[in-house]
Amino acid sequence: MRTRDTIALALAPLSLRLMLAAIFLFAGLNKVIHTIDASPEQAAQLANLGAISPSSSPSRPSPESRVPPLPDPTAPTPIVPPGDAPTPPPTSTPTSTPTGTPESTSPDSTRADAASPLHIPHLARLQPTEPAPSTTAATTTPTNPEPTYTPADFPDGAKVKPGLMIALGIHAAAHPAPGPDGSTPMPLAPERLAQKPWPAVLAWAATLTEIIAAALLVIGLFTRLSALGLASIMAVAMWLTEIGPAIQGGTAQFGFLPNYAMMDPAWQHLMLQFSLFASAVSLFFLGAGPASLDAAIFGGPTSTPKSAPAPKPRKPLMDD
Repeated sequence: MRTRDTIALALAPLSLRLMLAAIFLFAGLNKVIHTIDASPEQAAQLANLGAISPSSSPSRPSPESRVPPLPDPTAPTPIVPPGDAPTPPPTSTPTSTPTGTPESTSPDSTRADAASPLHIPHLARLQPTEPAPSTTAATTTPTNPEPTYTPADFPDGAKVKPGLMIALGIHAAAHPAPGPDGSTPMPLAPERLAQKPWPAVLAWAATLTEIIAAALLVIGLFTRLSALGLASIMAVAMWLTEIGPAIQGGTAQFGFLPNYAMMDPAWQHLMLQFSLFASAVSLFFLGAGPASLDAAIFGGPTSTPKSAPAPKPRKPLMDD
């Protein structure tokens, strides 16, 4: 193999790795280091998705405090001290039989004992009495409804990480706004992925994938897996931000491209996404190259395979 071919095979994957690592490391760290101002509507939506906690302003109670607490059915019945109990009416002293055995108490004396200051309700329940009709099976204990936050709970908005904007994008893709004619466009994401807590989970998963995959590309470790993760992120980004809305609105060019003018600067966003997607796919098939930890740990071709020798030309047959 010629020297320039060896240098090209070493520099091509290295250039792709460094380019993708610089872009995605910058984008991923920006999503977790800095904070942005979210509007009251965005903050309420993020709180409903479980991405952020509600504001704990003392002047504005949170929705949890507005829900009255339900009585605890398992709470013990308070025992009244003897000094605070009302004085029971005088009762007759039970008489004894000639043999010294006290007579059986009458229902009146039983009621009197139950009203005595030393009577404990829990001990009274242990006595064999006629069971009362149970209503536990017929009635169900209501549970506190999950609070729903509104923009009024975040009058000043909230400080959020930029990566959480991905959660809002996923929720909006699964719940498109009705069109001018009242019809609902097709959703760009499954409904299940827009339910709590999946939007926040996917947002953090995409952010961490950008950071971890970019760091691995710098040293050339697990390069193919990292490139596949970055290519997947860019494919989803192109669908949610460019291709999907174009198809959803029915104005796509060639069936899938946005309806931008030829020299519209809006093409730059899609072109950048496609360039990163194509670079990640190329690196996935090309590999990390010799200047990487993948080559040092997992090995690679050590020599250039020799080509088969060219067949010797056959001598022409001589006529008899």
